[in-house]
Amino acid sequence: MVETASMNAQETAEYCRRRGLYPEQLERWRHDCEQTASLSYTERQREADEAKQQRKRIKTLKKELARKNAVLAETAALLTLRKKRRRSGGRGELPAEAEGAQLTITGGTVLLTESGSLLMAIDSGLP
Repeated sequence: MVETASMNAQETAEYCRRRGLYPEQLERWRHDCEQTASLSYTERQREADEAKQQRKRIKTLKKELARKNAVLAETAALLTLRKKRRRSGGRGELPAEAEGAQLTITGGTVLLTESGSLLMAIDSGLP
């Protein structure tokens, strides 16, 4: 583009032949460059705002994913305790290490009754 800026039509045609290009391609490239360079301030601002909104949305989705992972970990802990209770002979008793247990997991604390049912799940306020 810079090389052909000062050339007349005949010189441009000769330049294109040497490079295997068409003059129409040069004109199209020149037009595209001018359009890109002439983006108005409002258009650039709009694009920046869209990028900011996308970053904010990504941050929100990451927080939601972390929260759901914490809930999943909590559920897995509860299922593990239920399996231990079943393995204790089906007497409806929890193994000694699980009675009155308080599990601390990534997403908060789970408090269990002595029978193994969920008493309370305390959310630690993690995102």
